[in-house]
Amino acid sequence: MKDKILRCFVFGTLLLAVVLFSGFVSAVAGAPTSINVTFNSTALYDEGHFTINWTSGGGNTSSNYTIYIYMNDVHVNTSYQGNTSNLGYTFSNTTQANYTFTVEAVNYTAVGTNATSNVSMYIDTTSPGMTIALPAAAGWKGGSLTLHANSTDALSNVTSSTIAYGFSNDTGNFSITTPGTCAWAGVTATGYNCSLTFTTSGLADGNYTLWFNSTDAVGNLGYADVAIGVDNTAPTVSVSKSTSATSSVTVDYSCTDAGSGVATCALSSSSGTFSGNKVSGLTCGTSYDITITSTDGLASSGSSTVSMSTSGCSNNAGGSSGTTTVPTVRSDYSFDKIVPGVASVVRNFATDVGVKEININVNSEAENVKVNVIKYGEKPSSVSTAKTGKVYQYLQIETENLESKLDKATVQFRAEKSWASNNGLTKDVVGVFRFNEGTNAWDELPATTSGEDDSYYYYTVDLISFSYFAISEKAVLESGGDDTTEDGSPDLGDEGGSSLTWLWILIGVLVVVAVGFGANKMRN
Repeated sequence: MKDKILRCFVFGTLLLAVVLFSGFVSAVAGAPTSINVTFNSTALYDEGHFTINWTSGGGNTSSNYTIYIYMNDVHVNTSYQGNTSNLGYTFSNTTQANYTFTVEAVNYTAVGTNATSNVSMYIDTTSPGMTIALPAAAGWKGGSLTLHANSTDALSNVTSSTIAYGFSNDTGNFSITTPGTCAWAGVTATGYNCSLTFTTSGLADGNYTLWFNSTDAVGNLGYADVAIGVDNTAPTVSVSKSTSATSSVTVDYSCTDAGSGVATCALSSSSGTFSGNKVSGLTCGTSYDITITSTDGLASSGSSTVSMSTSGCSNNAGGSSGTTTVPTVRSDYSFDKIVPGVASVVRNFATDVGVKEININVNSEAENVKVNVIKYGEKPSSVSTAKTGKVYQYLQIETENLESKLDKATVQFRAEKSWASNNGLTKDVVGVFRFNEGTNAWDELPATTSGEDDSYYYYTVDLISFSYFAISEKAVLESGGDDTTEDGSPDLGDEGGSSLTWLWILIGVLVVVAVGFGANKMRN
């Protein structure tokens, strides 16, 4: 009986163990399956905010799960996830690394199977590296412009991305086009991935910024820009003033360029030698084409041509054709420098020259200034019209490296008293005249009589430029002959006297007729 009871106890115990074991097995969960990542940027890369999801492996679906987190294969965290219907875990971390997530069912004891499932995701928070290259250094450009852009990303890369570009000036109110895209030609370690060509001819001259954007696979943005200037306009050349002498011409000119700046600005001529703004070694009385050429920083060139003539050659006293005479007297003076606010004086002329003194004032510093005073024995041949009346002296005043910087010149002219006396002139009827090339006439200048000495009358004139001058009597009555008597009354001559006699006879006849007519009327 005892054996039977013992056997029943052992059997019952085993049966109970089997039942308990079977219940326990049915209570635990199976290994998670179908583990995956959602809300991620790509299958392998994300910016750091996503969810780990899985499916229950069977068994007790109410079981908890443990999530083991590894960063670059180093365990950094363990998280416990309670039973939910989603079977998921939300992850948020922007530390850049390669993350592995191991999901394990709690109390999983199945023999010969793995209780865990793994998934990995790379977090990329680094923007792509951007570079821009120009065919030449950044600066002023013109015509067609080609630029290259390169973008690299060591993590998620940019193989499926594009470069966005824009081109606008520094005020932001102009674009060559709306921001466009440039597809990849293939990613290389050192080469350029995108090439863009712009035609700048439609752009106004000015400063511009070309910018590039690039995004990697998870949306990180890379940026780079380069500043350039657009200059499609050639330099402007202008001629402000010019003067001429018998063997040279002097041109005051300037070159300007608002963009890349003026690189060269120089004059040239088919003849002569050049020094600064003067062409020397020319022939008197000859016309020359003087060309001023300028280039800017981009080698665009502009030019201006002005036709100038040297002063004419003076005929000799005999008037024979083809021969010239050297001016009677020539006085040349030089100044190394003339500065504003300080008058520079030229004096000590030869006694037979009709200039005593010249005071020169400048509006800006002038260097290597030359002043030449030439006395002519007769009308210079380059002057088309002779001065009427009695002329004491023809003069020419010419300068070098002064014209555009001259503010005012005060010149004291002089005329010999003996010449005035011999020609029946007083100092008040003598004046200073300047030849007007526009009207071919001699214009009287507002001269001030500034005294006299034993030999000369002096006349002071203010000038702003120099030319040909004449010291002469002021006014002359133009007539075909001597038209005054000795007392200054009009000389009518024999014909005029005869005409006057007949006039008196006619007047007498008319008086007699009138008296007779009046007497007859009274009798009636």
